[in-house]
Amino acid sequence: GSASEHDAPHSEEEIRALLSHAHVQGELTRSEHRLLNAVFEFDDMTCRGIMVPRREMVYLDVDMSFRELIDLANKTKHSRYPVCEGSLDNVLGVVHIKDLFRLQVKGSERWDDVIRPVVHLPETMPVADVWETLNKRREYVAIVFDEYGGTAGLITMEDLVEEIFGELQDEFDNESALLALDKDGRLYLRGDLLVSDINEYLDL
Repeated sequence: GSASEHDAPHSEEEIRALLSHAHVQGELTRSEHRLLNAVFEFDDMTCRGIMVPRREMVYLDVDMSFRELIDLANKTKHSRYPVCEGSLDNVLGVVHIKDLFRLQVKGSERWDDVIRPVVHLPETMPVADVWETLNKRREYVAIVFDEYGGTAGLITMEDLVEEIFGELQDEFDNESALLALDKDGRLYLRGDLLVSDINEYLDL
């Protein structure tokens, strides 16, 4: 038989209303409430909304000397770089900074040997699908292409995580600090910190 109205799934608006009610009733903390709302917003987004746009991308060109690569890596301090030939529209792959430094230690400059394949995703892809794709392939970074097949930007797992948790971090930033040192070197800890977290922060 057909499902009764009771069995019908809630719409996003209804769930948001239920969340607000639970929040007001004290059943959800402010952080939980904001996190659940962020999940809805995350679901509505596409690559285009959270990617690093093309104009801000730092990339390596295959024609660069090894010295130029190392200098650029030291200056920009990213962990991974897209590798292009001629222009950003011709991305050959991605290089991990640790591979470049390993080569430097070995005294080798054959850096084209350490170019890894990179995932290409359309800028219209929903962010939830991006998350699933990168997770499944165990990739950290993807190149985002536009409707003409050109490079539109770059997206990383960090961007995805920040998109969900960034607002929560902002909220904590406005509260009292988790750890604080005064001018006499005394350490102050926020009262709701777990002992296990304190040990981790202080490496005890």
